[in-house]
Amino acid sequence: MNSTIKETTKIEEGKEIILTKLFADPAIVQQHRSQLMQIFKDAKATEIEQKIQNIVVKENVFNAVMEDLSKHFEFTFDEAELKLAKDKIKNNFISRGAKDIPEDALDNIAKKSIMKSLIFSFIEKQKGLSITDEEVKESLENYYQQTNQPIRQILNDENEFAKVKASMREEKVMKAVIEMYKIKIELPKKATDSKESK
Repeated sequence: MNSTIKETTKIEEGKEIILTKLFADPAIVQQHRSQLMQIFKDAKATEIEQKIQNIVVKENVFNAVMEDLSKHFEFTFDEAELKLAKDKIKNNFISRGAKDIPEDALDNIAKKSIMKSLIFSFIEKQKGLSITDEEVKESLENYYQQTNQPIRQILNDENEFAKVKASMREEKVMKAVIEMYKIKIELPKKATDSKESK
C-alpha cells in the first residue's frame, strides 16, 4: 500500500475496554442470517440466532478495540487508494439498494478500511503472525466436515485458495488484536414491570 502508518504512542496491551451497548445494522444481521442458514442447513433457529449474537458481540468488540488502537498511530492516505476504496464501498451500498450515500460518509468508511489494513499489517509484523498452506487445507477440511460444502474447487484453484488464505490471515490478526485488550461486556439489565402488592 502507498498509504502509510506511523506509531506515535506505545500500545497499552492489557488495557480494559468495557462495552455497555451493542450496535447492529439490521440489514447486516439479516445478511449474516441468510448466509448461516445456507451453510448450516440442518441447524435449529435458536442455534442460528446464537451464532448471529456471537458475530454481533465480536464485531462490537473489534470496533471498540480498533477505535482505541487507531489513537496510537498517525496515518497518511494515498489519494488513489482512497478513491478505489470509496468506489468499492459505494458499489457495495448500491448493490444493497442504498441511494445518495453522503460523500463524507464514504470518505470516513474508506479511511477506516485503509486504517484497518495498515494496523493489521503493523500488528502482523510486530507479532510475527502468518498462515501456512497446511493450515488452510486443515481449515477447509474442517469446514467440509461441519457443513458438507464442497472444497475441491478451492483446493484446485490458486486464486480461490489465496482468497481463503488471506481471509484466515485477517482472522488470525483480528484475534491477536482483540487479545491485546481485556474486554468486559456490561449490558444494562432489561427493565421489568413491577406492581406494588396491595
